[in-house]
Amino acid sequence: MPRYSFTQPRCPDRISVVDIETSAPPQPEDAFPPWPLHSPIVAGVLNATRERYCEWRFEMEVVNFVVDPTAAIERLSHLIEGRALVTFNGRGFDLPVLALTAMKQQRFDLVGLTNAWQAHRFHGHHYDLADMMSGYGAARGCSLEKLCSALGVPVKLDCDGSDVAELMAKRDFEAIDRYVSQDCAGTLCGFAAVEALRSNDPGYAGSLISQFGRWIADQGLEHLRPFERIRGHEEYERLSLLAMAEAAIAALDHRQHMKFVTNVPGPSGAFVQQASDL
Repeated sequence: MPRYSFTQPRCPDRISVVDIETSAPPQPEDAFPPWPLHSPIVAGVLNATRERYCEWRFEMEVVNFVVDPTAAIERLSHLIEGRALVTFNGRGFDLPVLALTAMKQQRFDLVGLTNAWQAHRFHGHHYDLADMMSGYGAARGCSLEKLCSALGVPVKLDCDGSDVAELMAKRDFEAIDRYVSQDCAGTLCGFAAVEALRSNDPGYAGSLISQFGRWIADQGLEHLRPFERIRGHEEYERLSLLAMAEAAIAALDHRQHMKFVTNVPGPSGAFVQQASDL
């Protein structure tokens, strides 16, 4: 009788959280325009890289598409290349819009964007929180705002997507940049919780969320201050310290038991490998 085993998935160490804000022609009865009618205004990209001992490094950039769409799509592709993409409904909206934008600009050599757009739905390069939380269509979907609210993560602090057209008409790109950055921050925190449960790794959520909060404080990012100490931050901090301690102990244990292989003559005179303490 065959035996089956389940291997826990490994959490990504290099992630890019992407969210876009778009403009589109008005539709009858205020219906949401189909995605091919949308053109990106800005794209927020929040990169997080896990280094030694569960230490995270963060970078935030907002790419503006209004002035030069070609340069913008190239920049976005560069920022996400070689990283796991994290979005909320990115598979159903953000990625198709960005892929169509690249085609309009006749840029067909964007490896980062192509890999994200073509990523397998159920594992690998693209983590779509909306898709994951619905069981890939098994459960009814929800908005980013509802998911984050349930998790105690602040989101939609100053405005929401319906306000972007008005902000664009006023050319208030600063407000749009703040809004898309806050959505990226909320998506990152939501992803940390979802991925920790998916992989049964509480230290992942603890280290990612708590260190993101400290990074916001260190950088003095006023528009992201609400994410500095989200609900339950004490437990996230404890889980982060525990994960860092466990990583340090594992590294020390590895060094203490590290071996290197030497060649010594065997009984027959031939050289054989022998392990010895470092």
